[in-house]
Amino acid sequence: MIGICGIACDECPLHISGKCKGCEGVLGVSEPICSIVKCAKGKNVVSCAKCGEFVCPLLVKGTSYDMLKSKMGA
Repeated sequence: MIGICGIACDECPLHISGKCKGCEGVLGVSEPICSIVKCAKGKNVVSCAKCGEFVCPLLVKGTSYDMLKSKMGA
């Protein structure tokens, strides 16, 4: 499964930890846990790639630095 951010869910720290059931599972929830999903939902886009602000700092931080830090156990 590929998330709204474009990252495979099996690489996402929130999904791996069981806190997120995937973007489809949280889109109907009033307060999704993922800040990227919150942003996409607020802008009414189905994917970050469809956003006029692509690539934004939230996406870069949320999908690279945080994921790398998580994978390295930092």
